Amino acid sequence: MRVAVAVCLLLIAGCRRAPSFDEQYAAVEKAINSEAAAIDRELASSVPEAAQSPPTD
Repeated sequence: MRVAVAVCLLLIAGCRRAPSFDEQYAAVEKAINSEAAAIDRELASSVPEAAQSPPTD
């Protein structure tokens, strides 16, 4: 009986509230934005300086 109670308490303690849609969206948006920034930094460092400046007419 004590083992069953202990198991139930451990299961209840181990359960967490699932994140809401807004929390999930914010986490994914943050990950995407940081990945995009990393890609932008990588591209900026690999492109020569002359190619980065706009063409002059």
